Amino acid sequence: MDEIRSDIQRRLRGYEFRTFSVGLSLPEGMQEREDQLRAEYKLKGRETIKAWLSKSLSERVARATHRRVDKLNPELAVLADLDASEVRLNARPVFIYGRYTKPAGVSQRKTFCASCRGGGCAVCGYSGYETKASVESTIQKRLGPLLGSKKMKFTWIGTEDLESTVESSGRPFVVEAKNPRKRRVPRGFVSRTGMGQIRVSSLKLLPSRPLKLPGFKFRTRVAIESTSTINPEDLRRLSRLMRNVVVEFRRPGEKPAYK
Repeated sequence: MDEIRSDIQRRLRGYEFRTFSVGLSLPEGMQEREDQLRAEYKLKGRETIKAWLSKSLSERVARATHRRVDKLNPELAVLADLDASEVRLNARPVFIYGRYTKPAGVSQRKTFCASCRGGGCAVCGYSGYETKASVESTIQKRLGPLLGSKKMKFTWIGTEDLESTVESSGRPFVVEAKNPRKRRVPRGFVSRTGMGQIRVSSLKLLPSRPLKLPGFKFRTRVAIESTSTINPEDLRRLSRLMRNVVVEFRRPGEKPAYK
């Protein structure tokens, strides 16, 4: 038991967590043998070997790490395979809310490499994506190492086309960092690209996956050209017509929709 506990402690180094759970995978045939003995001697209502071992191991790890056992929603789940003498760790995902601003020419999301279409090649460094900076790749490159997470999933609150700028307080987003080693994030950061700065701010940890995403309003500035002279009265009429008007727009790559 102490050998398993020592192995778990060694694997836990480098992980930030307050709560944990321990699950066990017994050697082949042990569970069946216990069931046979229980049936033969009519043993009921007693703790199983697996439950006793898991409880004892959890108590020893808790004393050694000064962390609390939580079987329902642990920040770190430990699975000890007694047959293979292996220990696997699975950290609960971290959900982060934040906002970003970007200059024109920087895309929101990563785009597949034009040469391999996501398959990976020498042009893209076998990543499958364009090497040009995007908001997604910038956030992932900064937060990934800080959290010790190799896989991140983004939820965007709306989108904008490539040539749009995002200014003011920024567009909100939520990112899920899978199997993180760390559970703390900075308030924000600035990344400089060839086209300007990508600024990420208001970063904060969410207690769980958001059930409802926050609303987001944005203001669009439109430049209009006319082949004829527009007089002040026409502008006043246009201003009156534009009150309480619903404006439809299409996302980049979508076909125009007409009513």
